[in-house]
Amino acid sequence: MKALFAILLLILTSDISGVPLHEMMKKLKNKSNFSATKKHTMTIIGTLLLKNNYEPSFVAGVLGNINHEGNIGMFESSAYISHPEAEPQYLRYMDKLYNYRTKYSGKCITDVSMKDLVKLMEKLKSNNWQKGKFGLGCIQWTGGRTYSLVKLYQHECKNGNKITLDQATTAEGKMIMNEFKGAYKKIYDQWRSENSNKNTEKAAYNAGSIICKRYEVPANYNEKAVTRGNTAKQIYKIMTS
Repeated sequence: MKALFAILLLILTSDISGVPLHEMMKKLKNKSNFSATKKHTMTIIGTLLLKNNYEPSFVAGVLGNINHEGNIGMFESSAYISHPEAEPQYLRYMDKLYNYRTKYSGKCITDVSMKDLVKLMEKLKSNNWQKGKFGLGCIQWTGGRTYSLVKLYQHECKNGNKITLDQATTAEGKMIMNEFKGAYKKIYDQWRSENSNKNTEKAAYNAGSIICKRYEVPANYNEKAVTRGNTAKQIYKIMTS
């Protein structure tokens, strides 16, 4: 009976590779060559998704995209110093009208005034994000999604003027879960329906690709989906090796 219980426990807590789920993020942290900051972000978000019963290959797809996006609490940079012509128009608008490059560009949410940020978001919302917007956080949420994220930040810091990194982490975790269980649930459902064998590097690649195309949607997303799919494969391999 004890042996049967041990087998059942292994099945419930492991991927088909036999690696316990709680060990997967340790492997990513200890065996990968990603930057320390990026590994910190990915292991936190990955742990959250695994705890909420998302398949390791799908989790790898999310993390493969985060690797190419941002970190927790990070504002999109407008400092296109070497190639100023490449700066998106919406960031030029923010730089000109709201001094974005000095106040927010490339900074962490922990280093800015939450009250000032909330006021800025209300101004941008009133214009329906037609001109002014910016990416924020590990997913680099933009526009109305940034507004939702800032509301979660507010909740976590109890409407104070400063937020801690732990509070920001909690907020971004909630944001991801809210989206994958709500407006973006169809992405996960489609991925599940199109990948009968979910415990493969191919499934991880497909997760990275579909998340890029339908959740992140960066410029040139078809091209970037290939890169992010390959990163997802790499991450899944590390997680399950």
